[in-house]
Amino acid sequence: MLGDALASLAAQSERCEAYVYDDGSTDETFAVASRFDCAYLKREHGGSVTTAFNRAVEWVLSRSEAPYIAWLGSDDAYARDAVRLRADALDAQAEAGIVFSGLRFVSASRWPSRRGTDHGIDVTRYTPGDISTFSRNVLTGTALFRREAWIPWRDEIRMGGADLLWVYEQVTRGVGVAYVPETLYYCRKHDGRNIYRWRGADPAEKHAEAVRYQEIADEIRREHEW
Repeated sequence: MLGDALASLAAQSERCEAYVYDDGSTDETFAVASRFDCAYLKREHGGSVTTAFNRAVEWVLSRSEAPYIAWLGSDDAYARDAVRLRADALDAQAEAGIVFSGLRFVSASRWPSRRGTDHGIDVTRYTPGDISTFSRNVLTGTALFRREAWIPWRDEIRMGGADLLWVYEQVTRGVGVAYVPETLYYCRKHDGRNIYRWRGADPAEKHAEAVRYQEIADEIRREHEW
């Protein structure tokens, strides 16, 4: 899967720097990464996806002077012009700090077939006050952002949603958002596999997490005077 991701990055029409952050894997991640022109860093498991993600981005920012940063899931892939088209959108819109694109969910059993479901997630249509809309319509994997727009994900959320709160906070801070409607990101759906803790959690725990999620959204809105 990582090989598909890195191959799609290597095939970009725009030159890209590739960084692979390994959060304590026990598989052949290094062997796969070593076949590509990329930097590699392995750390002990940080305890949460949010911690690992923040560490990864901070590592990249410390190593690279690139003006734009994007993340690519190890089991996902880019369309050929994904980087160029999103970078062009930011170049054309000086007020925008983040750009999203269309995506397609693809079954793991059919990968790398392009069959799947297309989704448009034009977050420019949404108002910052509606956190529920973000939670239904945003996939941050399609994001490319200016390095100066980076803020860490909030680590208070453990069952998923820290990425959505990141987008929500960016918009409430007044960071402009651009959108490229083309399908530029292919997201693998794992058949018959429970990949989110949320789905199997105790109902009381789920409720408490949902309440906390909304509390953080309210804090963000008050902080930025929305």
